[in-house]
Amino acid sequence: MRTGLLISLVALAILAVTVRGQDETGATGATGPLLAVEKTVKDYYVVKGDSIAVSLVITNYGASPAFNLQISDGDRTGVLNVDVLAPGANWTTNYTIPTSTIGDIPLPRAKVQYQTSPDDKAQLQAASNELREEEAYHVDRRRSSTPELLRGVVSVVTRERYDRMHTKYIKESIAYLVIGAVSVLFPFLVYRTKQNQVDLLIRQRKK
Repeated sequence: MRTGLLISLVALAILAVTVRGQDETGATGATGPLLAVEKTVKDYYVVKGDSIAVSLVITNYGASPAFNLQISDGDRTGVLNVDVLAPGANWTTNYTIPTSTIGDIPLPRAKVQYQTSPDDKAQLQAASNELREEEAYHVDRRRSSTPELLRGVVSVVTRERYDRMHTKYIKESIAYLVIGAVSVLFPFLVYRTKQNQVDLLIRQRKK
């Protein structure tokens, strides 16, 4: 009996230490800053003469602040500086890139260098995602020669091609909505039909 009680007390002590450690270091167990950089564009296809809208979001998922952030992006000149990014906070910048020729414009990954303390000389680095990763992966399963042409670029096209692509997208969206509506409503219609038949048989029996 005493042995079982002793084991239970030891288990509770270990659990308490584990929970306390998670509270102090965060759910991931990391005590320092942990930066995630997300780079997105409004559209992968842009009409010649329009601008490419780019958004860059940096989020600190760590348990302590990140200091002296130096943000470099190949799409824009110069380096952006952020003094401190607190845990759970995010920093966002939006900018546009003008277009003048038809073709693919490369948009490289953004890079962020930062420090764990204001006086720390060592620098850590985080990089953003690569644009069109999902689309390239999807194409890679069908034709292995095209994905590298899709990664990290935005396509500048003519107005006619953009309108054709937009029209095709609308038609496909409507088709998916119709198929989805049919798959949802069909079981309900079958149920209502069977229910009406049952109600009719019950009324006939009562008569």
